[in-house]
Amino acid sequence: MITEQIILSELSKIIDPDFQRDIVSLGFVQDMVIDGGTVSFTIELTTPACPLSPVFQKQAVDLVGDIEG
Repeated sequence: MITEQIILSELSKIIDPDFQRDIVSLGFVQDMVIDGGTVSFTIELTTPACPLSPVFQKQAVDLVGDIEG
């Protein structure tokens, strides 16, 4: 079963190079919803024009997509 803790554990592997910390501890992961095997969440960055947004999005999709369940 997919849990919020499992998802957050995977997302904590994404490091913001500007802060040298993961996006979970920085509080960037918001609005998580788990509905069976479907997961959705928002990554709120410090600025909407952050050039790393597509990089973080791809990493998040890859990491969460690899979770069994």
